[in-house]
Amino acid sequence: MDFKYIKNLLDKYWAGESSLEEEATLRNYFQGDDIAPELKSFQPMFQFFTAASETESEQDVLSQMDFEEDNIIPLASRNSPFYIFKRIAAILILAVSSFWAYQMVTFDNDVQAHQLDTFEEAEAEEAYRTTQAALQLISAKLNKGKSSAAAGISKVRVMDGIFNNKKNSSSK
Repeated sequence: MDFKYIKNLLDKYWAGESSLEEEATLRNYFQGDDIAPELKSFQPMFQFFTAASETESEQDVLSQMDFEEDNIIPLASRNSPFYIFKRIAAILILAVSSFWAYQMVTFDNDVQAHQLDTFEEAEAEEAYRTTQAALQLISAKLNKGKSSAAAGISKVRVMDGIFNNKKNSSSK
């Protein structure tokens, strides 16, 4: 077959636009021995598809299977009171267990939120006490610096007075 024709069919196949006849042409091409070297890598895939299509179809397999009538619940027993009771009990068990699980999750979330709030309050109080101690230390240091500065200023005034008196007496 023509390489360009097969390449065109492969492009259509990969794009999902090929017909069943074109796909059969591709399977037949890859079953043969005259395959272009550039297309040899596709041969195992198409051989697999051919082998898979030769096996029995699902309908053939299902028709050969024997179904046991014992495993199928007859319609009459589905309407029996005991069967209905089992269905209602299963629904109630599911509802109760779902409600219980929901309550456990919300309870755990509430406990965790309370613990977090307690932790945040304790942390805030500790931060307040630490900040207060730091501000008292700064205040004490500033007061000490203030008194030192006041003492230094009074010395400067005394010195300024001495120099001003000497200047005034020497200019006279």
